[in-house]
Amino acid sequence: MEFLEAYIKFSPLWNQSHRFYHTVENHLDPMLKECHSIELRYFALFHDIIYDPYSLTNEEDSIYLFCEHKNSFEDLEDPHIVLEMIRATKDHKKSNNPLIQEAIDLDMAVLDSGFIKLLRYEKGIFLEYQKTDLLEYIKNRIEFLSLYADNSNILKLIEYIASKKYSVGIYAGSFDPFHVGHLDIVHKAEKLFDKVIVVRAINPEKQMHTYSLPESLPNQIINHDGIITELFKEDRQYRSTMIRGIRNEYDVASEMNYMAWVHEINPDIPFVHLFCDQENVKISSSALRGFSKIEGFDIDRWLVK
Repeated sequence: MEFLEAYIKFSPLWNQSHRFYHTVENHLDPMLKECHSIELRYFALFHDIIYDPYSLTNEEDSIYLFCEHKNSFEDLEDPHIVLEMIRATKDHKKSNNPLIQEAIDLDMAVLDSGFIKLLRYEKGIFLEYQKTDLLEYIKNRIEFLSLYADNSNILKLIEYIASKKYSVGIYAGSFDPFHVGHLDIVHKAEKLFDKVIVVRAINPEKQMHTYSLPESLPNQIINHDGIITELFKEDRQYRSTMIRGIRNEYDVASEMNYMAWVHEINPDIPFVHLFCDQENVKISSSALRGFSKIEGFDIDRWLVK
């Protein structure tokens, strides 16, 4: 196959749900527009083809996939240089080889963009690191960008991140199991907040949870065995809001009562109540646990994996 066929075959791997900046639209295609050689095009296609923000082996895994297929690329004359280009993006150290240095510069070209484009880039990176504690993310992000602080727009971006007041939604529950109704509320909350934290409440006086939280959740997860109000501490860099899901009119009354008791402890905690979609009204964790005990009744279609 030649490059166009390779692009059609492999570029869908760039659009996995956990990617927001490292996508075809935001990263791959802009790089390809600047590639003047076939080696650079294959580098662009494969350098982040395996991407997990929490993995330490993205480059090695991308190289492995490239090596599996390199002999089928009829228009590629020097696959070895592509390997070296991908390998160089692990630490982005300057190279004496002009082709490798060009690949590194292409990968980091977004940092030379105008401020508005840098803001879009920052938002994509922030969304890819939703599992990370917010203050840890801010610290690590500023440390990384400070390496390129000779650029005035990067300095503005650092100032923006350091001074931004992030909005954080805290969605707490036993989530035993975490079902599609819970996920519905998370998705709605993500449209309102910069970050949504899923808090699994643990009651030491009750039996252990039957179900684990789904591995597919991209959100930060906190296991908490104290009073939920303990998680709401005002910080100069974020403000937290309690998220509560509502299924029907019966939930409205119980949630009003719950909010009143929370405000007895801390009257400053803000609440946002979100109604679930109509098809999820009947779903509750207790109902699913009950139905799971009925022989032949499969609750899997309501569970988030």
